[in-house]
This record gives sequence, structure tokens and C-alpha cells, in this order.
Amino acid sequence: MKREALFYLIKNPMSLINPSQHYDYAFAGAGASTTLQLMSLERRGLLQNKSVLIIDPDEKIKNDKTYCFWSNTSDAITNNCEAIISYKWNKIIVNNDVQESISPLAYSHVSGSDVYNELRRIIHTYNITRIFDSVLTIEHTNDVLNINTKATTYQAKLMFDSRPPTYKPLLANESHLAQSFIGYVITTVEEITSQDCVRLMDFEVAQQGYTQFMYVLPFNANTALVELTRFGSDVITPNEAEPVLKEYIQSHFGEYTIVDIEKGCIPMSNAEIDIDEIKNVIPIGARAGAIKSSTGYAFKNMFYQAEQLADNIQHQQKLTTKHNKNRFTFYDRLLLLILKDEAEMGKPIFKTLFQKNKAVNVLHFIEEKTSIVQDLKILSSLPIKPFLKALYFDVNVKLKSIGSPVLLILFTILLIAIQASIPASFDIIQYTVFAIGLFLVGIPHGALDNIVESGDVNNGIKLNFIVKYLLKAGVYFIVWLIHPGTALVLFLLYSAMHFGQADMQEWKANKSRIFESTVWGAIVLSMLLLGHVSETNSVLKNMDVFVIPLSNESGLYATLFLSIVGVSWGLYSRKIPMIMISLTLLLAIYLPLLTAFALYFIGQHSITGWAHLKNSFNSNNITLFKKALPYNLGAWFLFSIVLINMDNSWTSSFFIFVSCISLPHVLAMNKFYKED
Repeated sequence: MKREALFYLIKNPMSLINPSQHYDYAFAGAGASTTLQLMSLERRGLLQNKSVLIIDPDEKIKNDKTYCFWSNTSDAITNNCEAIISYKWNKIIVNNDVQESISPLAYSHVSGSDVYNELRRIIHTYNITRIFDSVLTIEHTNDVLNINTKATTYQAKLMFDSRPPTYKPLLANESHLAQSFIGYVITTVEEITSQDCVRLMDFEVAQQGYTQFMYVLPFNANTALVELTRFGSDVITPNEAEPVLKEYIQSHFGEYTIVDIEKGCIPMSNAEIDIDEIKNVIPIGARAGAIKSSTGYAFKNMFYQAEQLADNIQHQQKLTTKHNKNRFTFYDRLLLLILKDEAEMGKPIFKTLFQKNKAVNVLHFIEEKTSIVQDLKILSSLPIKPFLKALYFDVNVKLKSIGSPVLLILFTILLIAIQASIPASFDIIQYTVFAIGLFLVGIPHGALDNIVESGDVNNGIKLNFIVKYLLKAGVYFIVWLIHPGTALVLFLLYSAMHFGQADMQEWKANKSRIFESTVWGAIVLSMLLLGHVSETNSVLKNMDVFVIPLSNESGLYATLFLSIVGVSWGLYSRKIPMIMISLTLLLAIYLPLLTAFALYFIGQHSITGWAHLKNSFNSNNITLFKKALPYNLGAWFLFSIVLINMDNSWTSSFFIFVSCISLPHVLAMNKFYKED
């Protein structure tokens, strides 16, 4: 530890002067996205009289990366990045087909060393503080960011975070591949032909069970970058690349000398980036989704992200780099599914893409600048079978993801039909179904709290856990006895939060935001209660608490309004299950209150919570049910005692009992969802 601290002080002597200086801008990372952001700020005069901090463990001396993009001569990126553009080409060739002009576009090359030199120029021009360290955590306190590194803590008003992204667990229709590459910068004895032409993709190389192609950038008459690129689940190794590169270079260029080697890996992922949203911390670059998942191109996206943020700062607007999902996200998802499951199809797909379409149109398509009509023309030229298979799989996954809400709304309609057609049998049918549901999943999903708290699926019955659990429930029951109104309000609040947490976790919709989760849970509870005002008030009277001052008609109107809110929220956030649940609760006004509550509690909440526990502990239904069984039977025993000792107001007793055993469960699951 002392050696690390000494090394840090040697590399960062400025830290001795004022290690806790407050900076206007801080940057985590010193790569291309940081450089482009500083360039954008500089062009607007936003670095003048500003204190700036850059934190990165690497000095960025080696030429470790190559960035490429295409643009028109009139585009902002062409003019504003002229200082770091090394080479330009106006022609491309794919495989061994004829050269094709991409005019008025030019394909531009930017070397990593030029990016780093530009960064050093800006650092020296504005006396920017550069620290060679790693950012560990960032905290927002009292409108100040505390940036914790291995050595110390810095403070800043605003931070641009370009650290490598981490991803949330993949959904079934998501993919996480790698675009890995190893390239040789060579000098040749013979003069290189077609120096004004980039060989974008040459698939006439060994595929090695993946999608592989050669990429050639001629720098001058006798120098070129020849790179082998792989799209696949495994990163290409030097041993795999070397024979392929040697054979290709010798056959295309003759005698050569390697003057430099470039290697790297770009994530090709459509998984959701896992970022804690911290006020005044702005993700940039790959962390902000700048990498196009199907191709790996990122430089142009990073440039325009930087421009947008600089404009936002200049005009004091909200800062955001959020990448909205669109139809191109869908196209990319299908292609990645194909590359993941049928790697050999990459070659015919990309070859056909360029053979049957003009290169300029393909580049616009990759850049997401085509119309739907142009998209259809390009997509129709591709091999149809692999895309149909990927589409079938994608749709099937989507349907499964909304399967429970769909079944729930269908079951709600069935219950309404049974109630209308055979009312005499309705109670027997619904109570039988719900008793089974409560026994199989309703109570068991809460009877696993001992496993949730210990984090060990093999955890057995613990007496101290049972005692603590019952004490929490008992204390809350005493609150009911002393002040029922307070107990009811608390029950509604933590139930809303808990229901919302589970749903948001399932729908991947801002699950970490307790406020939004609680709002959604409040909508659910309000629709259940207001849609059955008479029954609700009857229960509340038996509890000796306040009643809802609304007529049945007003309650129904309020439920309709809340349903519209829920559907609108679902449409805005593109969460179909949210829409289905809102419609289910609206239909449930035609059913009794207890029935409506059981539909949501068992059919949505309990099944969802059970699935989350099963996935988290990597277990199966039978194992978890066996683990939950002792507590499950205990809960039924306690409920039986409660019913025996209560009068005819058993519905009120049911909700009070549920509230008491729910409190310790909600506390346990709140911790579970926060840590998940």
C-alpha cells in the first residue's frame, strides 16, 4: 500500500498541493469520447476560466486504436475533426467486387495517437489537471460530486463518465458478442495498388467457426493496415490470427515487414447498460451507448453526443446522452441473434448487403439515416431464412415476456363470464382457484424470506429468523390495535412500494427509483380500492378507520382515469405488460374486491416475485417450494387461528393478517431488489 501511494505521488505531484480541489468539469477516462467532448467545449469557449480534471490510469502513449467514420465534406464532423483525421478515401471495395465510389462521402481514418496528441494539446492549453488513477465510486452530496479514486477523493460540479460499460443480465432475445481484431501495419516491397480505395470487408478468409473478414486501409504507396476482424462470442487470439494474416498479406501484397501491431475488442451488445443514475454524472462514449451493436462503429456517435452535450451546457439545458430505441435497434437485435446462433450466416449476409445495394445506401443504412422505404428495399435483398428464424425467436420471447399479463386478463374475462352465467357456482370456483394459487405461489413467494435474507438457497429452518419475523408482525399488529388509521396508511404505503418494485424489476423500468415504483404501486392499489368503493368502505368500517368519501360512480370514474394513466405510462415507456395490467384492473371492477385483489396479488405480483427469486438463486420451482413449505404451512396455520377467533368481518381480518405478515416480507424483498 505504501509503494502504491509513493508511485501515485511520483506520477501526480499536483495532488500534494490541493488534493481536494473543487473542479468545474471532471472526466473519468482519457480516450476518444473525452477528447471529443473537450474539443466540443473548446469550440464554444466553455473551457475558458474553468477548472478541469481528467482521471485515467493510462498515460495514452501508444497508438492502440484506429477509429473510422464516413461523412460528407460539409458535415460538422469533417470540419471539426480535420486536425485528427489521418487519411481519407472516396472509394470502397467489399470482398473481390469492383471498386465503388462513395462520393460525396469520404471514409476517414483517425489514429489513437492523434486523438491522444489532441488531448495533450487541450490539457496544456487550458492547464487541465490530469491524474493517473482509477475512479472507483462517485457520490452526489450537497450538490457536489465526490469522486473516489484508489488514492484520494476529488470534487466536481459536473462529471463526464467514459469508463467501460457493464451490462445488465441478458434477456432471452439479447446478445453480447465481441468484435475482436488483430491488425498489422505493414510496409511492402511492391507498390500497393488502389491506394485511394478501402477494402471494407473481405470474407475470403478462413471463418474458423465465426464471422471473419479482412479490413485493409492503404496509407500510402508502401504502407497499409491489414486487419483480421471477428464477430463472435470468443475473442480472436494471436495464434488464430497470425496464419490467416500472413497468408492474406503474402497473397495480396507480396513481401512485407510488420512495423506495428494493433489489437482490440469492441462490445457488440444490445443488452441494457447497467448504470447508476447519479445527478450531474453524464455517461459518454460506449457507456452512453455510442457503439452501434451490429457493426462496432462509434466515433461519429461519440462526436455528435459531444456536440449535443456542449450545446446543452452552452444554453443551460438538461444534459442527456440517452439513446432512444428505434427500428434500427430491432434490426440490430435480429442480426446479432443470427451471428450468435448461426455464425456462418454472417458472410453471406454482409456480402449480399453490399452486392445488391449501392455502397452509399448501405453506409446510410448502417448510420441509421434511411427511410422505412429504403430500409425495406435493403432488407428485402438479404437472405430471408435466417432473419425469419431470428424474428420468430424474438417475437416468441416478447410474447413470453407478456404471457402472464395476457393470461391474467383472459382469466379475468373468464371469471366475469362465470359470474354472469353461473352465479351460484362462482364463489366455489373462485375460492378454490385462489386457495390453490395462494398455496402454490401466493404465500410461498413470501415464505422464502429466510433464503432472501441469508442469500443461501440451502439455508434451513432457523428459529431466530422465525422469532424475529413474528416479532415484526406482532409489533405491527399492536399498531393496528392502538391506532388502526396509522396502521392502514403504513400498509398502503409499503404495499404500493413493494408492488411497484416487483413490477418495475420485471419490466426493467427504472427499478432503482423507489418513487416511480411507489407511484405505479399506488395506481394499482387505487384502482383496486376505488373500483370497489362500497366494498372497500365496508371493510374500512369494520377496521374502525376512515372511509373513502366517494360514491360508487365517482370511484368508477377515478378507476377509469387511473387506467388511462397506466396505459399511457405503458405506451410511453414501451412496457406492454403495464398496459395489460392497467386494463385487467379496469375489467376487475365487475368482480368483487377480494377477487380483484387476488387476481393481481397471485396472478401478477406473486408469480413475478417467485420468478425473480428462482432466477436469482438459480434454482427450480420444486426445490424452492420445498424450502418454502414449512413457512407456507405455518402461515396457513396462523391464518386459520385468526379466522376462528374473528367475527363475520373476515374480509377485514384477512387484510389485517396480510398486512402483518407482509411487513417483514416487504423489508426483506426491498433489500433483495436493491442488491439485485
